[in-house]
Amino acid sequence: RYVVDGVSYDGATQDRNNVLDVIAYLKSLANLDVEERRKPQAGTFKVLRDGKRAEVRLTTAGTRDGERATLEIDVPARYQ
Repeated sequence: RYVVDGVSYDGATQDRNNVLDVIAYLKSLANLDVEERRKPQAGTFKVLRDGKRAEVRLTTAGTRDGERATLEIDVPARYQ
């Protein structure tokens, strides 16, 4: 599920193993413990795209079905 400016959009269904790999990669970017899948964690990393910088806040938490990751992307107005 994607939320952009407060509007929710359904995303395509993804393979569970691929999603776990992506979450592990994002956690490593944010200097989080990749092995910890139950306790909540939060961290940040920065990205550069087309010469524009953005900070990404990653929050993860364990769920009954696995792990949930939330990304919040903050693009400063001066880079938009």
